[in-house]
Amino acid sequence: MPDPDCYPFADAGRAAAFYAPRYAVRGPYWKPLFCQVNSLMGMENSIISILAEPELFEGVLEMVFAHTYRFCENYLNACGKDLDIFYLGDDFAGQRGLLFSPELWRKFLKPRYQKLFELGKKHGKLVWFHSCGNILSVLPDLIEMGVDVWETVQLHTLPITPQELKREYGRDITFFGGLSTQALPFLGPDEVAVETRRVIEALGEGGGYIFGPDHHIKPDVSVESTRALFETARTFCREGWTG
Repeated sequence: MPDPDCYPFADAGRAAAFYAPRYAVRGPYWKPLFCQVNSLMGMENSIISILAEPELFEGVLEMVFAHTYRFCENYLNACGKDLDIFYLGDDFAGQRGLLFSPELWRKFLKPRYQKLFELGKKHGKLVWFHSCGNILSVLPDLIEMGVDVWETVQLHTLPITPQELKREYGRDITFFGGLSTQALPFLGPDEVAVETRRVIEALGEGGGYIFGPDHHIKPDVSVESTRALFETARTFCREGWTG
C-alpha cells in the first residue's frame, strides 16, 4: 500500500488557506473504501468475495481503511481551521439499491466509515458524504453516524417521492443534488426551469438543501438549458419563496 505520510499535505494546507477567506472549503473527497477494494481486486471478484471469501474481502478492506484513516488524519492536520467540511465519498449502490445486502454493509463498511466520520468530528468539521444511487436502506445509519450532508441525491432512483424523502429525513440531514443529469440532455430551457423549481420546492422547504444537478453537467446539455438551470435557481428565492 502507498505510504499515507508521503503525500503533499502541505500543498493542501496552502490551498485551503488561500480559498478559506472566500469559500467554504471541503476535502479530501475521493478516498473511498469499497471502490478502492474494487480497484484492487476487480469489481466482480470483490463483490463475490464478500460472500465466498469474506476473510479475504475484509483483509483487503482493512488495509485500505488503515491507509485512508492515516491519510485523512494528515490531511485534516495540514488544513486545520481553513477546512470547513470533511468530505468523503464511496459508491456501493446502483439505481435500484445496494450492490449487496444492508446487513453486509453494516458488517464490513459501517464500522470503518464510523471511525472516519468520528475523525472529522473530532477536528470540528461538518461531515459531507458522497454516495450515488438508491442508498435509502442505509441512510438512517449514515444519519446516526453523524453525516451532515448527503451527496448526491438522485431523486429518479428512489422508491419514494421528493416530498416523502424530505418529510422522512429532512430534519436530520442536508440534501445535495436532486436535478437529474440523465434527464437534462432531453429538456429544453423552459422544462429545465420547471424542473428546477419543482426540486427546490420539494427539498428546500424549511432549509437543509443545497440545490444542484445530481452529477456533473455533460457536454450533451445545451448552453441554453444550463443557463436556465442556474438562472432559475439564482432568482427563485428572490421571488418571495420562504423555504
